[in-house]
Amino acid sequence: MSSPGFRAPLRVTLKRSRVLGGLLVLVHLGAATMLVLLPLPLALAGDAMLALSLYRTLCTHIVHTGPRAVKVLVWQPSGRIIASDGLGIEHEATVANDTFVHPLAIVLNLVCDDRTKFTLVLLADSVETAVLRELRKRLRLLARGQTFG
Repeated sequence: MSSPGFRAPLRVTLKRSRVLGGLLVLVHLGAATMLVLLPLPLALAGDAMLALSLYRTLCTHIVHTGPRAVKVLVWQPSGRIIASDGLGIEHEATVANDTFVHPLAIVLNLVCDDRTKFTLVLLADSVETAVLRELRKRLRLLARGQTFG
């Protein structure tokens, strides 16, 4: 079977996901409540680390700011991927082998030419429905070893 030719680039513009944000807050609060079992100094230190972790994770995956966040992803018909980070710098990237595709979520791991790595967690409310469907389709084709263009 010949590989499908995608004529238009796929532009993935990330939105703020309320579902992912709520899940991240819930998990971090659950971990913070478990720290109550520890002695007070350790519990306070653990809560401080969890608060910092929550802040960094929300900035990266929900607000899309900072050097590890991706705001826009453009998948060219040639198969080339351009990721624009939270600082506005564009990186040429490839899809890593440990990318996870599921009907409810996509965990997209990208490796850039300069060895920078990005992870995108995409849920149904993170991206437009048609774009998410097309991204799933391309990732499945890539997993089967088919090329684009």
